[in-house]
Amino acid sequence: MDPFHAQPNMKTKSFQITIALALMTLAPRLSTVFAQGSLTPPGAPAPMMKSLDQIEPRTPISSVPFTISAAGSYYLTTNLTAAAGNNGIIVTADHVTIDLNGFMLTGVAGFASSNAIHLAGTRFNVSVRGGTIHMWKQGIAASSGSELEFADLRVSSCSSNGITAGFNAMITHCSANSAGGYGIYGGVGSTIRDCVTQSCAGTGIYGGNGSTIANCAVNGSGAAGYGIATASGCVVKDCSASFNNTGGINVGDGSRISGCTVYNNFGPGVLATHSTIENCSVNFNSSEGIQVVSYCTVMNNNCYNNGGFTGNNIHATGSYNRIEENHCLFANRGFKVDSTGNVVVRNSAGGNNTNYVIAAANLVGGFISSSSVTATNSNPHANYDF
Repeated sequence: MDPFHAQPNMKTKSFQITIALALMTLAPRLSTVFAQGSLTPPGAPAPMMKSLDQIEPRTPISSVPFTISAAGSYYLTTNLTAAAGNNGIIVTADHVTIDLNGFMLTGVAGFASSNAIHLAGTRFNVSVRGGTIHMWKQGIAASSGSELEFADLRVSSCSSNGITAGFNAMITHCSANSAGGYGIYGGVGSTIRDCVTQSCAGTGIYGGNGSTIANCAVNGSGAAGYGIATASGCVVKDCSASFNNTGGINVGDGSRISGCTVYNNFGPGVLATHSTIENCSVNFNSSEGIQVVSYCTVMNNNCYNNGGFTGNNIHATGSYNRIEENHCLFANRGFKVDSTGNVVVRNSAGGNNTNYVIAAANLVGGFISSSSVTATNSNPHANYDF
């Protein structure tokens, strides 16, 4: 038989039929896999990346002087140095935020420049934060502004004031060092919190009527001012004032000083009238520890070694004061009350040259000395003399 014309056997036919059936089964799938959709684009091409304005929508400040005349957010791009006699950043608009972005605004040697940041007119809702201001006339000049916020600023070596703010300012986490005037000045209704001033020629921190000063530290203020001073109706709490030339803390009528440490000031530690002084530690101040005029409550303070050889730990010069639960040690006089109509109860004094010098016609809870204490003593208003 011709091998080239031989008929296929049954096994060969069966194999061929199997292959054919498999290809018929795959055909629909192959047509589905390789089917093409519409090649018409759905619309015009769109950008695939964000624009620079979308990444950083704020306005950069890359040189000074720079005037901000429109509301918005602005930021420094580098350290900037002033031209002589010019303000650095001038704000003539409301609703402005300035981010120093960690950079420094530097004035001119000899203080020939004006203000690092100058608010022109009665600006409203301006915020400045996050950088260093060095060697200007004023660091921030904003005394006529309102609803202001200054945060995380380090201001140094200004020939006049470090930071001045107008009504309802919020000043937090700022420092002012070596200012020729005020370190930090807040206007009416301001809050000054977690701030530090050092070696300022004027008052370190000042609060206008109705202000709050909290968790601040002030030292080395010069002869032109106290460490901390306020107008009327203010709160000073949890602050420290030390080594200030005129005195530690001086508040206006209707104020409250609480939880403060007042140490080694070259004048009275605390000076007040019509106010409350409570829970303070007042030590080693050179003229008086706590000095009040009239209508004050002086309660639960610890006073030690104030007034040198002639002064007093607590001294009330006027009338209608309540002096209660204070502890006074190692001064010339522990308590001195000059006028009438005061209440002096439940205090303790020891180690002073004279523990109590109380004028006549005051309400005094009596005195119990260490030599006369008995088990039967039951006077709850007595002052202790030991």
